[in-house]
Amino acid sequence: MSLLLSRIVRLTSVVLLSFGLAGSAAACSTSAATPGATPTTAGTIPPGTIMGTTPCPAADGSSPREVVFDSGPPKCIDLDKTYIAHMDTSRGPITITLDPKLAPLAVNNFVVLSRYHFYDGLVFDRNIAGYVIGAGRQPPPLPDNPGYAFKDELPTDRAAYQPGTFMMDNAGPDTNGSKWMIMVQNQGIAPKFTVMGQVTEGLDTTVAAIDKTGSSNGQPTAATTIEKITITER
Repeated sequence: MSLLLSRIVRLTSVVLLSFGLAGSAAACSTSAATPGATPTTAGTIPPGTIMGTTPCPAADGSSPREVVFDSGPPKCIDLDKTYIAHMDTSRGPITITLDPKLAPLAVNNFVVLSRYHFYDGLVFDRNIAGYVIGAGRQPPPLPDNPGYAFKDELPTDRAAYQPGTFMMDNAGPDTNGSKWMIMVQNQGIAPKFTVMGQVTEGLDTTVAAIDKTGSSNGQPTAATTIEKITITER
C-alpha cells in the first residue's frame, strides 16, 4: 500500500464527513458522488482523489474538483503561451499574469491545480500585514500539500520580489506543492521562493483589503475566501 493510500485510508471517515460525499475511486480518478451518502466499504478512497498518474485537466474548467494527488502533474501548459489567473475572492477579484518561461514547473502546477478547482473555497491563511498574503492549504484532516513536491525555480536576486509578485510558498528547499503568496511589500525577503508571475489587477484594491486583515504573526483577523480561480490563455 502506497504512503498516499495509507494516509487516505486513515483519514477517509473524517474526509467523507467534511465533504458530505462518498464514493469509490476508479484507477485514476474519482467522480462526483451523491451528497450525504456513506461509504459501502471500509477504506473507500474519498472523492477528490486521483490515484496513479495525474492526467491534464480540461482547459475549459469542466474537470471535477480534485484535492489529493498520488503524483505531480505532467506538462500541461504551452511555454509559448501566456496564462492569466482570474481569482474571485470574497473581497473582490485579483488578476494574475503567469510567466511559464520564468517558472515552467510552478506555473504548470498552479494551472493544473486551478483547473482541478483545488483552490476553490480555500481561505487566505497566511497574512503577514504589510508583507505577504498567502493561500493554498487544504483544511484538516487533509494534508497541507497536494500529495507531492517539486523543485525550486529561484530568482538570483531578492529584487525579483516586488509588490504584486506571485510566488510559491514552501517549507524549505524543493518542497513546493500547492501553497503560494502575493507580495505586498518587500521587507528584505531572501531569494528562496519561486516567482510565477505578477498581479496585474486588484493589487491596490483586493490585495490591499486582504492585507488589512493581516497580523504580525501571519494569522488573519478576518476570513477571505477564494470563491474560484479561472485560467485563460492566449
